[in-house]
Amino acid sequence: MKTRQLLGVLLLALLWVLGPSHAFAYLPSGLVWLPEDLPVTYTINERGSDDLSLEQLEALFAASFATWTEVPCTTIAVSYQGRTATEAAIDEEHVMSFVESGWTLGPNVLGANSAAVISLLPKRVSSDITFNGETKTWRIGGGGANLNVIDPQSVFTHEIGHFFGLSHTNDDGSATMAAAYLPDTGQRSLSHDDKWGICDLYPNAASTGECDTTDDQCPPDSACGQLGNNFFCIEARDGYGDFCNSSHINCQDTCVYTLPNLTAGFCTKLCVADVDCGDGAECKPFGTVQVCALKDVAPPEADDFSTDTNEADATSGFDFGVVDTGSSADTTASADADLETTDQVDSALTPGETSEGCGCRIASSSPRRSWSWWLVAPLAIFFGWRQQRP
Repeated sequence: MKTRQLLGVLLLALLWVLGPSHAFAYLPSGLVWLPEDLPVTYTINERGSDDLSLEQLEALFAASFATWTEVPCTTIAVSYQGRTATEAAIDEEHVMSFVESGWTLGPNVLGANSAAVISLLPKRVSSDITFNGETKTWRIGGGGANLNVIDPQSVFTHEIGHFFGLSHTNDDGSATMAAAYLPDTGQRSLSHDDKWGICDLYPNAASTGECDTTDDQCPPDSACGQLGNNFFCIEARDGYGDFCNSSHINCQDTCVYTLPNLTAGFCTKLCVADVDCGDGAECKPFGTVQVCALKDVAPPEADDFSTDTNEADATSGFDFGVVDTGSSADTTASADADLETTDQVDSALTPGETSEGCGCRIASSSPRRSWSWWLVAPLAIFFGWRQQRP
């Protein structure tokens, strides 16, 4: 534990020295593909999934990658290289695969992106994504309130965000790169925070974003605004006390369910003290936890939304661990990604110089540096979504 804490301090020190001078609005992981890496190649393990056909997997991965590469202000690009017999390993083949037996990262971890620097000269990088097929069922559209049945495209899109160099966002609880898996499938689509992140890591100088300073190019309930060097349609999120359930989640922070079947809940934020909640709100008890609510307004109860009366059911979500492991020669290997997330330090290094291309909490446009891979050489970083049950 001391080693992990010291690593976190070291990484934060590097961020202060090398990072941008502005506040983040998305969180980079520090691992960024360089111009010579593009398009980034990927393969799909031919073993496939017990729940989905290989044809379905190919279509789902293609759609999930395209969600990122088709953002107009990014240059990131990928190339599918077909099916492979290769398993996830420390090599230069970037494999998407399911583990149907022997999943070791914990029963409530949905997927993990593992990245490691194999060598520096020449630069060789390993990055794979694996998914938990042993304890979870994967069904297009997910299982709604049944959180053992997972929507693949939502999780694929999230893990691909990690694959491209984004960590979890602290700024938007309904973003694709939020730390919580949301059962309403909304995470198939990117939020302004996600788009800002991918455009800042891989900027396209020929584009200024998805809108031209006016709202008429944006969907309802969003407004055009500038983030960094680009303009994005910024969604209006629901605030403390607003309704949410397993089929509608648009919370700025999190949805706490008031019924065990997840058909009713309210937007809030878990808290310890009033200072956690911001102006005009207070930290108030709710069941076995404390949540933010507007001043002079009690947190909603189950019967505010339903005739049923049930005890409060806390929100479920997913989180990730950062693993410090030793290295042998030029190879950095992983140890254990199944970590408790409380008191963990999120590591973030300044993104490296990036590239050309196509048309998983915090930043602005930052100077690009070509030494990013050198800084992360001693690390293996694992990103996984973990369900957090009350």
